[in-house]
Amino acid sequence: YNASEADLPNIDGSIPRVSAPYDVDGSRTTDAEKKYGISTLPSRVAASPVNQMWIQGTPPILINEAAPPKSRVLDALACTIRTSLDEAKSRQIKEQPQSSRGKIISRKRKFLSDADAEDKSVTEWAVNHHPDDLSCSSLLPEASNLLKKDEEESTPALPSIFGGHRLLVSALDVILNLDGEAEDFQMQKIFNILEGMIERPILLSQGGPTYHIFNNCAIFLAHIINKFHAGGLNDVFATAQFEVALNFYNGSRIVLEKHRSKLPHRLRCHEIPRPHLNASSGELVIDMSNTSLCNSRNCQACIAVGISPKEAAKRVSTNNDSNNWQKSDSEKEFDCNDHALLSILRRIISQEEMM
Repeated sequence: YNASEADLPNIDGSIPRVSAPYDVDGSRTTDAEKKYGISTLPSRVAASPVNQMWIQGTPPILINEAAPPKSRVLDALACTIRTSLDEAKSRQIKEQPQSSRGKIISRKRKFLSDADAEDKSVTEWAVNHHPDDLSCSSLLPEASNLLKKDEEESTPALPSIFGGHRLLVSALDVILNLDGEAEDFQMQKIFNILEGMIERPILLSQGGPTYHIFNNCAIFLAHIINKFHAGGLNDVFATAQFEVALNFYNGSRIVLEKHRSKLPHRLRCHEIPRPHLNASSGELVIDMSNTSLCNSRNCQACIAVGISPKEAAKRVSTNNDSNNWQKSDSEKEFDCNDHALLSILRRIISQEEMM
């Protein structure tokens, strides 16, 4: 839903809102709670009106020093994702799609000024008021430090079990490129991320946007491969780098496309295009001009290099239409909400009992 709460379905009828807890005698407000003006008690976090769909604003688990380190890391990464989506929404150039009669069919975002937006999210307000603590450039190093501290205090067997956390931090760092690192250094980080994913494909199935993050790392590598080829492979070192990058791309493409084929259409990220090994000097080794785009704004920003926002929106719309057209009857039947799925399961069970 691209961090748009207005687009979310109403689930109050299925999952009742959490009622506010009673005040506990003797409870003490921590310094972090005073600083950010929120409560870190899980019951109050769950009952907060702004957290009914997802946790918004200041990450309450991250600022709670009594929480487990890995939980604080995940809260920091979740806040980073929310912030990057808010930033993408703010900077997106609005090329409104039109109907055949020329009528604009989607709502424009109304801005009062660059600093004040009418529909600014709770997370945006929190980041703007505490940029030194809650910006992406602060949250990722904080998550990395928490992981390092936890690994030092844990038994030797634990770090390998939770290796996906470290890969997520590195992958987000690559995508956001907060430090403006050199391309060679970025490429080596992408190699490490994709190698970890190839060795453990199960990481693609862990919660959150993990699959999309790794998928976009492969897209970044595709852009690097195209730059290598466009610059000419004039020396042995450049040729070796190009071949290594292409090998990593091909290996990750197999893993990502296999995972993508198992997902419902609306959850799929970009298709990873097949490289053209016989491309001439004026052609792209990896042509992404006809690649179907993901619905996520962040993912679109990763792949749509040199593509106008209007063209990107058109391709997303076309991809969604073609996905719906290509669905088989069985896919359409199961591509529905939880209530409909339960009804289908009841029907299947009743048929089995009759037989």
